[in-house]
Amino acid sequence: MSSCVEWNYEDEKISMNEIMEVESLWGIKLPQDYVQCAIYNHGGSPEPEEFLVEGKQRVFGCLLSYDKNSPDNILKMYSGIKERLPENIFPFGCDPAGNYICFDYRSSNDNPTIIFWEHELGVIESDYSQEQLKLIDLKEVQEKAIKPISNSFDEFLKSLF
Repeated sequence: MSSCVEWNYEDEKISMNEIMEVESLWGIKLPQDYVQCAIYNHGGSPEPEEFLVEGKQRVFGCLLSYDKNSPDNILKMYSGIKERLPENIFPFGCDPAGNYICFDYRSSNDNPTIIFWEHELGVIESDYSQEQLKLIDLKEVQEKAIKPISNSFDEFLKSLF
């Protein structure tokens, strides 16, 4: 894990049971580098906090929380956006503008990549009229919301500046 990241305002330490509950609900195994970080730092904000997405500066607002009472609870956040996310993409962090930093399991069940998901571009079929749907490829439009960041959680943390 990157030693150059400091966490502020993190929630109280959690157990593996809380992590395993999320894994079970999502049907995935979370990366160990993330799990070790989340146990102590969930809900926290990193310092440094900036990263690049396709050359644009973005801000890592916070690591989503496992505290069920937190407004940034990982399960609540996912529940609010899951119909707009492609399958096998799961949020673990957010930015101040309502976008999410996510694990992308579409290419690998064992080593998810890290992506940035722009909520304004996260569309679903009901956002369009039948006439509009005939003119677009919905999956192609949805894919525009997804921007690659890094190959692993640790690599992502090391990219923060």
